[in-house]
Amino acid sequence: MTYNDSTTSIQTLPKRVKDLAGQTFHFLTVLEFIEIKTHCARWKCQCRCGNIVNVRGTNLRNGHTKSCGCLCPPRLPNAIRTHGIADHPLYDTWKQMRHRCNLPKHQMYSHYGGRGITVCERWNVSFQAFLEDMGEKPNSKYSIDRIENNGGYWCGKCEECVRLNHPTNCRWATPSQQRDNTRRSHLLTFNGKTQSVTAWGIELNIKRWVIFKRLQSGWSTRDALTIPVEKEGEPKSRKFKRERGW
Repeated sequence: MTYNDSTTSIQTLPKRVKDLAGQTFHFLTVLEFIEIKTHCARWKCQCRCGNIVNVRGTNLRNGHTKSCGCLCPPRLPNAIRTHGIADHPLYDTWKQMRHRCNLPKHQMYSHYGGRGITVCERWNVSFQAFLEDMGEKPNSKYSIDRIENNGGYWCGKCEECVRLNHPTNCRWATPSQQRDNTRRSHLLTFNGKTQSVTAWGIELNIKRWVIFKRLQSGWSTRDALTIPVEKEGEPKSRKFKRERGW
């Protein structure tokens, strides 16, 4: 069987070459076989960014080549500008997410990368993958939030996440949801359900300061969440204050 050395048209696949057409390796999808050169099969591939490149089959299989080159850290800024990605409204969100986890000089590093918060491989190297997984923000008031505050920015499906058993751990959240989901949040468990004081207040229509005041006065969680509140706030009669030690 013969084949042409030209790289401009599809070639006949030699018997000793395993067909890779249609397979995806990291961010490259194999389109077609090109040629045998220096004893290695070369394949025409399309990068996720849209670029077309020719890659050796061994480099695809062993992970040496993962993209057209646009995802390599030194080239990433230029590639982003070339592909127009930097103009996307979520690009800065993605950039800051990576910086506070990866750059020790970042002002917020001690609260993120410094305490073990990481960005998974898929999101760390590709803004497009991040955008594909997270989708657009519902509106400008939302920001990225880690569901498990001690967990990382994990997509839950890349090779790294699967290997380390990391679940999907990010969502778009409102400012109040962000405040409730911090290490300083006061969580209460009642009837098998655990959530912040703010969330309980919204669910039960009790102002959060009332719940806090009750807890500070020694009330049980059940009483603090179930005893009705008179009028606009806590009853203020002298008898009530005396009975509760206010």
